[in-house]
Amino acid sequence: LFRSLLVSFVLVAAWIGAIVFFQMRGGSTPDMRPTAEGLLAQLSDGDYQGVFEDSSARFKEVTVFDRFEADMKDMAASLGKFIEIAAVNETSLTRGAGGRVARVELQIDYAKGRAPGQLSFLWEDRRWRLLGIVVDLPKQVAEVETSREARKNRSRDREVIDGAIEAMK
Repeated sequence: LFRSLLVSFVLVAAWIGAIVFFQMRGGSTPDMRPTAEGLLAQLSDGDYQGVFEDSSARFKEVTVFDRFEADMKDMAASLGKFIEIAAVNETSLTRGAGGRVARVELQIDYAKGRAPGQLSFLWEDRRWRLLGIVVDLPKQVAEVETSREARKNRSRDREVIDGAIEAMK
């Protein structure tokens, strides 16, 4: 009886040890602040082509450069120049069939205010490459950018662009 009890405890301890080992083997999450700051500074300097070319293959598969450039120019016009990353709220690392993906939630200081954002990176060619970017407008900037006058100016700009495209046909 004592021997059976001892074997049972050893098996349960081994099982618990195996579970803990497999859950903890991922290691620590990488420090993504320097990578994110470099990318945001490059975007702030207007190097959209460089950021796009240096991004992950998966990002380039789903993103057209012209759309990416237009979105980043709109972000720069709305938020102003990138100043610094004020805080890294969370960094998560996942591993799957598509590879290692790091997602970092940030508070980003721009000339017009602090904006929450998320950057995703894919481990590719032995370094982290851009997989996705989302930056929300700060409340005070959103009020200005979504105002009736701002929408009117954007629609006027759209009419000019559409007219130029039509004239080229």
